[in-house]
Amino acid sequence: MNSYHVFVSPKEGVSSDDLEKQMKLFLDGQIAENHMRGYRILKYSDIANFEGMSDYQIICDYRNEDELKEGFERMRPDRWKEEPHASMMKMVDGLRVSFSSDISKVEKK
Repeated sequence: MNSYHVFVSPKEGVSSDDLEKQMKLFLDGQIAENHMRGYRILKYSDIANFEGMSDYQIICDYRNEDELKEGFERMRPDRWKEEPHASMMKMVDGLRVSFSSDISKVEKK
């Protein structure tokens, strides 16, 4: 499993409820269009000693690295300015991203 991690906080004046609804709407659409396998939205309740941590982490899961790359190859550099991305992007602040590969399981061939 390969994952795309997005870290965000709501912009000033945006409620957590509104942002969460928009994130779910956007991500459910991505699954419906077969752009990814699944997602998790994590809302941090205690950032402990992680200074500057965003309020949310969104983890988008892909079957493998090829599927993740294929998803990103379909996107133009300014795609985030268009729907369905734009509605969510207008609501977030402090966007940061990262990528990961699950190395905890060995898949049988």
